[in-house]
Amino acid sequence: MCGLVGVFGKVRPVDKAIFDVLLRLDITRGKDSTGVAAITNGGHFDENPAVDVYKSVGTPPKLYDKFRDKFKHGHFDAGNREVVGLIGHNRFRTQGPITDEYAHPFSFEHVVGCHNGTINAWNLAYLGDYNYEVDSQHLLASLNDNENVADTWKNVEDNQSSAAALTWWDKRNNTFNVIRNTQRPLTMSVSEDGETVHWASESWMLKAAHTLLEVEPKGMMEIKPHIHYRFSFNLEKGLLVKETPLEKKSYVAGTTTTGTTTTATTTNKGMGAGGVTESTRLYLQSFHNG
Repeated sequence: MCGLVGVFGKVRPVDKAIFDVLLRLDITRGKDSTGVAAITNGGHFDENPAVDVYKSVGTPPKLYDKFRDKFKHGHFDAGNREVVGLIGHNRFRTQGPITDEYAHPFSFEHVVGCHNGTINAWNLAYLGDYNYEVDSQHLLASLNDNENVADTWKNVEDNQSSAAALTWWDKRNNTFNVIRNTQRPLTMSVSEDGETVHWASESWMLKAAHTLLEVEPKGMMEIKPHIHYRFSFNLEKGLLVKETPLEKKSYVAGTTTTGTTTTATTTNKGMGAGGVTESTRLYLQSFHNG
């Protein structure tokens, strides 16, 4: 069992503070190692962001101590750059040694991301011919090699031996991405102005962080299984998210099913409809108060 936490969008000082609280609380799901992928840009949000990965064996204080110039009092310091996203992971080892190398996030040519769960050998064989010691690397390598997420996800079963919740940055289209199956939880909240999202493996972590920092989110939602959420952000359109249901395959029954989705109507302001098709909508109204 590992933990996923993070923030994406218009990242302000309070959002960095929320991320720090979430990362510390997340040790309840794993203390073996801690990692953060920081997505930053030069201040214009629409330019190609840089992605830097920081990893350490142990809990968040160990990470902060190792990278003192980047984490000041637990808050990420991007210098003269602006933070677009912070993708965090706390590891509870199931495969591979406990080292900095095997801490998440894992970085590939196109994808930098984290995985909570385990993938069985049967599914790994379908995902691709890789020689990684850790199943999470194998899964993220497949996402790296398949620009179409569906080509990877269709080979991940939904049962106790193949559990998955994934958060990753895709350099090909500069988007933050989320997907999970029913075996691993993931909850997301949206800021009051609709410009920023926070996430955690367990909802109580978000509620605790909001309470501690006296922040009232617009709403919270549990990420729906087998739905690919793709987030983007720029100053003109704000925070946009595209929701796409993906098919999941049952190898036992030999059947294929497709995830479900809901639609709602909203304006183009903040998580709006700009460039999003009818069949792949997720809007701010999808976040229910919780």
